[in-house]
Amino acid sequence: DLALSFWSFRSKSSINGETVRPAGRHLLPLQQVRLCWCSYVSTVFTSGFTPEVLGWRVHCKEGTGGHGAFSVEERGALMGSGERGKARHRDVVQSFLCIEGNVDPETNVIDTLFLVTGGLDHQVLVWDPRTLQFCFELKGHRGGVRSMSWDRSQGLLLTCGFEYDIKVWGLISRRIYFFFHLKGHRRPLVWVDCAAGNDRAVSLDDSGKLSCAHGAPATSSGCIDALVAASSPDDVLFVAPKSDHTNVTGGTDYRPAL
Repeated sequence: DLALSFWSFRSKSSINGETVRPAGRHLLPLQQVRLCWCSYVSTVFTSGFTPEVLGWRVHCKEGTGGHGAFSVEERGALMGSGERGKARHRDVVQSFLCIEGNVDPETNVIDTLFLVTGGLDHQVLVWDPRTLQFCFELKGHRGGVRSMSWDRSQGLLLTCGFEYDIKVWGLISRRIYFFFHLKGHRRPLVWVDCAAGNDRAVSLDDSGKLSCAHGAPATSSGCIDALVAASSPDDVLFVAPKSDHTNVTGGTDYRPAL
């Protein structure tokens, strides 16, 4: 419906209760299918089926009953510039996320702030959410990038896509450097996600194979244990990791109710 919708949640809210209310709706000029939130600049970033990522500044004011009311101001698209001239994506942006560091309570200055975008053009580009300007590129992907995840506790960025392994990057002194690969899949990857604070990440390839990487990523290359090759797209395996972080075990197949 081309709408960006906002909802107000009060404390101890229930998804079925009166404490969750619509708080605003903004019609977008183009269909957008992905979004991420950057709290430091109060901006929602969205993308659709084009190479563009758009920024929308969100204004909040007190509404009725203690609920917030939201309005949206368009900030425009990410703008490429820098040493190589104009940097931009040349194919659909499949994944993006915001990396927000620590904010000084006295000066309200943040130590690290990046927007990272990955596209089908094999590029991973890093931007400044405050100015929408290009910062630098993370080079190395030979295929389209489908998914990314940020582990704040470890300072690690994971990226994956049409290649068979996951690239792990580390944040050091406001720069992002390549660390190592996580291997184990034999099909292109569609998703990766970090379990923050648990030294563990889960990945999924297009054959339905779900894998778990664990260990101490900062000091070793880690490993991937295959958990399941789903028998059909509707099958999901319940996974219960062991507490010693050296192995994982699977439970019974679980088919979600439709």
